[in-house]
Amino acid sequence: MNKIAAPIIAAYWVAMAATSAYADTVSVEFTDEVIRNLYVETLRSVNGSWNVNATLDLQQDGTIISRPDGQIEMGKETLVDSLKSVEPNYRPLALRFILLHELWHQVQFRDQGSDVNEEALGLNRFLECQADLMASRFLGSAFVEAFAKDPDAIEKFYGGLFDLGDFEEGGSSHPSIEHRKLAITRGLMRLLFESGALFQGQETSKAAFAAIAGIRNGEADLQWSVRQCQLITQMDDAAVAAVTRGTPQLNWNTNANGSVTYRIPYTNTGSVPLRVELEIIMAQVPRDDRHDLGKRRLLFGADYLFDIASGGTYTVTGKLPWVASDVMMPQIVFPPDPGSLMRAEFLNENTNLSATTTTATEISPDEIVLKEALLALSSNAKFEFSNFRQGAARYRGDELAYRSSLALPGAESTTIILHRKGEVDVRAQFSEKDKNRVRLTYEKYDLMLRHMFPNKLVKKDAHRSKYSKSDYNSSRVQVSRYCELEILSYVSSEDDDASFSIELSAVKF
Repeated sequence: MNKIAAPIIAAYWVAMAATSAYADTVSVEFTDEVIRNLYVETLRSVNGSWNVNATLDLQQDGTIISRPDGQIEMGKETLVDSLKSVEPNYRPLALRFILLHELWHQVQFRDQGSDVNEEALGLNRFLECQADLMASRFLGSAFVEAFAKDPDAIEKFYGGLFDLGDFEEGGSSHPSIEHRKLAITRGLMRLLFESGALFQGQETSKAAFAAIAGIRNGEADLQWSVRQCQLITQMDDAAVAAVTRGTPQLNWNTNANGSVTYRIPYTNTGSVPLRVELEIIMAQVPRDDRHDLGKRRLLFGADYLFDIASGGTYTVTGKLPWVASDVMMPQIVFPPDPGSLMRAEFLNENTNLSATTTTATEISPDEIVLKEALLALSSNAKFEFSNFRQGAARYRGDELAYRSSLALPGAESTTIILHRKGEVDVRAQFSEKDKNRVRLTYEKYDLMLRHMFPNKLVKKDAHRSKYSKSDYNSSRVQVSRYCELEILSYVSSEDDDASFSIELSAVKF
């Protein structure tokens, strides 16, 4: 059901009302005109990004709900009553959040349809999570200003939520308390990240902020929101349930503001292979109440993406810094702990993976984006990459070339090539031309291949052509039964010609 509980949303703002960040905000009486004007202003602020249009049906009484026919019903008495606990200065911002949440449901109706029933609780929780996430993501400059004045603004924003206790765990159509907190936190953090004002000249801080907010380079809002809510709600319950955690090994460096190294094994207890993405998070909790999830602060994060065979075990390893104070202590959070992040999906049962114990080290955000693109292409190699051919073919001698609808990150062009002899390749050409840059790029991607596919054999080859007096370097890995991946660098010793490319080839058996 796409209905927001207005008293719950209002509670997000109870604690925040104490901050001085909005001291200059004008108190507003919610007349019909004020509510309608704020709705028009809110709709205008997101229409360019969301391309949504809906009508506000303001009634004297009734509930607050978004409907598939393009109507957002808002009972004025319900709204005013729910906002009584919010100090007058902050009520316009609280109302804006409610309106954004309902407007995102209109986007969902348009793009995904409205055939969602009570039996699809997992999908319902995902949709509500996404509405929370996108509403906080687009809350606007007022929250950015609040955070600049008070670093605790995020915790204060949702703090009151945990005092209500009217979420139904498990069977509710809305996410759990901790999941809603995560969604709103990450939405606000992306809002802060995209503002740019907080990180002028602080690229290291910006990168750390992006990591804990789950932001990947080049990932658009919509794709980001889908991935985040899959992680937060762990939407495919059956696939997630097949991932069983073993005994974690934690080694805490007890020096002041030290670090913790970890080894955490995960086993696929299901009957088919799985693809798993999960995050290991370093947080802070109060020393006097370490179980109070409402006061948990997220500080650092590490992302992992791996495939795991039926009966196989992956051990994720890494190191995270921790920070403590007299009142706050460090806490490491990993699936399936409350508030942890993980998503999983079943792979084709014929996917060729070894049921062995493998160690997965942390993958950088850029590597994860590249790996997801490589895996998406390789999974379609059996069908000669037909799902990704775009537009009309161009004749190039004895080849047919299509643009690929999925471009590899960083590539100047990504092309699907059908050769006369029957081979089919995906070729990504990079813009590097300088000889030294080409060599460095090749070594970088060679290391990335070994990092991304730790259980695969990477074959490296280097040779010099006696005809063209050129150096060739290549690294190849059998990504799947049907796909081989190769990175290739070419550097001429006679002129300035140099190039770097990535190629995926459909393998026939």
